[in-house]
This record gives sequence, C-alpha cells and structure tokens, in this order.
Amino acid sequence: YYVLGPDEPNAPGHLWRTADSWPPKSRTRSFYLAADKKLALQPPEKEASLSFQYDPKNPCPTLGGRNLVLKHGPFDQSKLAGRSDVLVFSSEPLKENIEIAGRIECVLFVSTDAKDTDFVVKLCDGYPDGRQMLVADGIVRLSRREWPKPPVPVEPGKVLSVRVDLGNMAYVFAKGHRVVVHITSSNHPRYDANPNTGKLSWQEKEPKRAKNMVYFGGERASRLVLPVWSGGGK
Repeated sequence: YYVLGPDEPNAPGHLWRTADSWPPKSRTRSFYLAADKKLALQPPEKEASLSFQYDPKNPCPTLGGRNLVLKHGPFDQSKLAGRSDVLVFSSEPLKENIEIAGRIECVLFVSTDAKDTDFVVKLCDGYPDGRQMLVADGIVRLSRREWPKPPVPVEPGKVLSVRVDLGNMAYVFAKGHRVVVHITSSNHPRYDANPNTGKLSWQEKEPKRAKNMVYFGGERASRLVLPVWSGGGK
C-alpha cells in the first residue's frame, strides 16, 4: 500500500509499505474536540457544546474529495473555514510525525431541532502556511445512524451518539503540522442537501433551517479516532 504525505519538499510519507493484511497493525489514538475549537489527546474537563445554523438553501460546497464527476483530490479547505455553518477544530503543531494506516472514524455527540439532518466530518492536514488540505471525509444522516438497519426517527433536541466513517487512508501528518477537523451539515453537490424535514431532497419543496449542536466532554466526548501505524511490515 502507498503512504501519502504533505505536498512539501522532503516531506515524510510518499512511500510504499507491505503488510500481510489490511489494515496493518495499528493502535488507536483519539483527538478530543473541545468548545475552544481545539483538538487534544485528553477530553475536556467540563461538558460543553457548540451550535451552528444549517440552511439547505445555502449548503457548504463540495471542495475536492473522493469524487467521480466533480473535481477531486486533496483541495485546500481553509476557504470554507470562515463559513458560519462550519466548526473547525485544530490540534497544536505536532511534535513528531504521525503515520496512520487503516479506517478513520469520528464519534460525535450531536442534536438538532429538526426532524432529520446530516453531519459531515472532514479530516484535514493543517500546514504551517495556513492551508487545510483534505485528507478524508464522511457523512452520516441522523435517521440512518443505525445503517443497514431501517431508518430511526429523530427526536428534536435529543442528544445522539453517531459514528462518522471517513474511510481508509494511509497518510503521514508531519511534525509541525496540525490535525484539523471540519464539522458541518452539508457537502453539496457531492451529497444532496438534507432539507431537515424528514423527506428526501427531491420530495421537499420547502426545506427548513436547522440548529445543529455538537457536544464535548464527560459522557459526550466527541472525538476523532485515528489508526496510528504500529510499525509492522516494511
């Protein structure tokens, strides 16, 4: 398998490794989200939350990613970071390289005042020059949070635990870079903008705005879970 790395001279990664199976041996490392927009290896001491308004008539645009027809690849997401419907969390500059290999997921504790909505997670590499290059992304619809089981009704205001699958990746976050996470509720047109009414987008003529919330700390410790390579194989 091929290990990707930053687009910089002499950057780590950019090499082939071998393993007896996929994913290779790894250990999980969690980066916890906090209300001060930081990512840390320890969960915040106090419970807190952040909210944003998601308007399906003004969805967050698709900017790169694993697309077929749309422009694809690791585009810089920093131009989306200033949107009011995007929460951005960032680690401190890394003191050492972090090589990941395997499936990435984000465990979120969330709620909405709508009948249904989506949550999008983007994992980015924060460069020292301010770029936030897309590494992986994923999406979950609250009513489909138990997939492949049938849809489950969403109770407005109720806090739910969801797992967002960001897919498989082999990548090196370089020393001095940051691990960055974007959370929003749309990635359009790659995914249809959820109308927040419980209907599908093409069935709804009057989409509604939603107030969506993300929770941190205590029993609601939202976190990014990375598969850190254990050094097996070559």
